[in-house]
Amino acid sequence: MRQTGSPVVRSGYWCECAVRAPMTDAELKGVASIDAYTPEQAVRWVRVALRTLVSALSPDESQAAHAWLDTGREKAIRALRSGRLFELAVTHGATRVLWTIRPVGFLRLAHREQGALPSCVDWFPGMRMPGRKYGVMVPMRRDDST
Repeated sequence: MRQTGSPVVRSGYWCECAVRAPMTDAELKGVASIDAYTPEQAVRWVRVALRTLVSALSPDESQAAHAWLDTGREKAIRALRSGRLFELAVTHGATRVLWTIRPVGFLRLAHREQGALPSCVDWFPGMRMPGRKYGVMVPMRRDDST
């Protein structure tokens, strides 16, 4: 991804994992997300998650997953570096898991430069990101009706 010259915006990657289980969900539902500052860091997140699931996949899906784990990393990193979206999906039974990584610009928060969090951080328990100096974590919308 092209680095921006702005001291306010930092280039990075937004990574998401979504799941669709047709028995309960008609649409993909977000289950996890992270911010990454390098393509390698973003792809590593997908690789770790996929390695966790690969043993539960069907033989065909498992073979495809292993093939991507072996050789897909570099292609994914090249795509991200050129500013393109990356997606990887696996299916287990009727459940589909989709990872997406997209190049984004993260706004630096000036008041976080000194390491002190703003007072409003206590309004959102469980949303703190220890050790993070930049960026904002926005919770994915959850449907509480299920």
